[in-house]
This record gives sequence, C-alpha cells and structure tokens, in this order.
Amino acid sequence: MKHKLEVLSNVVFIAVALVIAGLFVKGYVRSEQAENSRGSGLLRVNDTLPRIPGYKWSSHRLTLLLALRSGCHFCDASMPFYRRLASLQSENRSSAHLLAVLPDERSVANALLVRNGFVVQLIPEIPLQTLGVSGTPTVILVDLGGKVLDYWVGQLPQARETEILSRITVAPVKSNAQLNDRRLLTWTPSKHFG
Repeated sequence: MKHKLEVLSNVVFIAVALVIAGLFVKGYVRSEQAENSRGSGLLRVNDTLPRIPGYKWSSHRLTLLLALRSGCHFCDASMPFYRRLASLQSENRSSAHLLAVLPDERSVANALLVRNGFVVQLIPEIPLQTLGVSGTPTVILVDLGGKVLDYWVGQLPQARETEILSRITVAPVKSNAQLNDRRLLTWTPSKHFG
C-alpha cells in the first residue's frame, strides 16, 4: 500500500509540474507573438519622436519612417515590401512620405539601399535608440508633429503589410486628360430645363 501511495504521489507531482510548465510555455509563446509586430522597446503609440537632423516632421502630413540597419537579415527580407512602398510614393499614391533612417555611416547606408533597388530619402548615422527603436526593421507612422500614430517591428506578415498599405494608400490621381474629358464637363440645358 505504501508503494502505491508513493507512485500515486509521484504521478500527481509530475502532472502538476507538466501543467505549470505548459502554462509557462503558453504565456511565453503568446508574449513572443505579441512582441513580433509591436516590439518590446521604448517606442509607444502617441509618443513624440525627437527631431531628426535634416528632416522636419511638419514638412509632410504623414511620414512612414523605416528604421533599418546594414547586416539585418529581416531588413533585407522586407525589401520587396519597402520597394512597394517607394513605388506608391513615386506614383503619388501614398499619403505618407517615406524616410529611411539607419545608424550606419552614409556610404554603408547608401550601399544597402542601392543593393536592394530601394530609392527613398535617407538619413544615416542616427542612433535608433534615440527614436525608441529596439529592433530592426521597425516601421513607424508619424504625423506632422512627430507623434507616433502606429508602429510595426520585424519582418511583417502579409496582414500587417496590408494594414500599413491601407493606412497610407490613396486612390490614383486622375490625369489631366481624364479631368478635361468633355463627356464629364458637358451640360445640356434641355435635360435640366424641360
């Protein structure tokens, strides 16, 4: 009987230890998933970012700041999305100005962008921690007062990329030919005055 009690108590002890370990792992995985696109650094929504030398937040209604660095695998893997953002800007289909900020020297930062076929305004040699950025890549949507409207950290899943695109994409601007189309401007009095 004593042997059976020892075995039963050991089984109960192991079961309780497994449940506790399972809860710990579940909580850790959830926190890692939450941090995947929100980060765990100092950056927060509604923070006001400091002035960046050579750039004025007030020069654009919205700025989409890309905090990158040379040697960052996730930055390189995210370049197709960043090229898409740059394409929207060059087609005047983005409500946000695209700005790349890197801690690297100008020559290294330029080489990263050129190597990836990515053309945007670049400000190198910015310590990313001064912006509250703890990991790269980080995408920050900023208003004209420097206030953080939203941010995303790491290589983003498709859903997060779509979220960013929906926040900044504007409808294509009609060409002058479309605006001057006579069918759009024609007014016939007989239709309005019987």
